[in-house]
Amino acid sequence: MHDTSTTGDSAFDDGDFVRVAYTARAGESGRVIDTTDPDVAEDAAIDDVEATGAVPVVLGEGHLFDPVEATLEETEVGEQIRVTVAPEDAFGEGDPTDHTTVDLDRIPDDRREHGAQLTHDGRTGFIESLDDESAKINFNHPLAGMAIEYELTVQERIDAPLERARAVVELYGLTTDVELSFESPDSEDLQLTVDDPTEETWEREKHRAIRDLQELLTLESITVVEQFGDTP
Repeated sequence: MHDTSTTGDSAFDDGDFVRVAYTARAGESGRVIDTTDPDVAEDAAIDDVEATGAVPVVLGEGHLFDPVEATLEETEVGEQIRVTVAPEDAFGEGDPTDHTTVDLDRIPDDRREHGAQLTHDGRTGFIESLDDESAKINFNHPLAGMAIEYELTVQERIDAPLERARAVVELYGLTTDVELSFESPDSEDLQLTVDDPTEETWEREKHRAIRDLQELLTLESITVVEQFGDTP
């Protein structure tokens, strides 16, 4: 297991692309809150996490908490590490006064359960407790005040330009109907072909994905081809 106090030359730097497998657990309970392992997700019954295997991470881009990324930069490929992120570096310490109690009839029927998230008076919170007459809404993050423990393994470094481009596209969930190509191995001109431009994820994420492709791969140009209907 990696010693997070070790110093020396970094194995990785900001801007490096890596593929990481991880599981994150909350507080003293050890409850799984996020994972890339589908078996762990199934065992923990966390239906809101789409665990399909190790994910790409661009170091320095805030994809993981700062203490986790700092430790990853000192880690070798294949090495398993454990990092504990203090509450102030994760979801905050929390404010014990940041809550309100409202009549139950002001809570939508489908939100009347412990832990349900909702918006009240323009603020996002969650149901901390409720009874037959009222509900207490907590406006802190549900994980505020908890340390988060990560177990991670860097599975590979991603160096090839085309694989880096695919990693960026994957970060935005655009892998299904997007094809990427360079004119030559040394080209800095990327072509991105979309088979279904009306697909919801593409419509929502395309501008951010193209921006990140341009900036993270320092490309000279990106040509986007949106194909409508059947191609000959």
